[in-house]
Amino acid sequence: MFYLIGLPRCRTAWFANLFTFGDIVCDHDLANGGDGYSGTVLLDDATRVPSVYIHRPVCEVMDSLKARFEFPLWADFDALERALDEQAKKMRECPGFHVEHKDLSGAQGIEAIAAIWEFLLKTPADLGRIKRMMKFNVQVNYTGILDSLEV
Repeated sequence: MFYLIGLPRCRTAWFANLFTFGDIVCDHDLANGGDGYSGTVLLDDATRVPSVYIHRPVCEVMDSLKARFEFPLWADFDALERALDEQAKKMRECPGFHVEHKDLSGAQGIEAIAAIWEFLLKTPADLGRIKRMMKFNVQVNYTGILDSLEV
């Protein structure tokens, strides 16, 4: 079991796809029952299993969320930003492997992702798989979830 935790828009869905292969299933956000979990929820038992934390400035997360999703008119962005800021602070205090979101792109990204792979899976990184996956932009469609929320 392993965890990969980040604020929204920190590539957790992409990592769930990267780490789902062979006999390994890495669930994302709303599902949890596989060999690994990649998502935005800071899990209580993350200190007991190998855990990676992806950090991204909250202002970048907010900009990315607003650009990607149509929020209902009643959305409270100030409350969301405060909650994300609190989560970001808690993540910084957790033991485990910490990486900055900005370091996951380009040539340095391959090295950072390989280090994450080896930390979580305890096997040499599959650089071919990492390079192939870096060509994909994995997005989750949360529109239905947002539409179902009630005030």
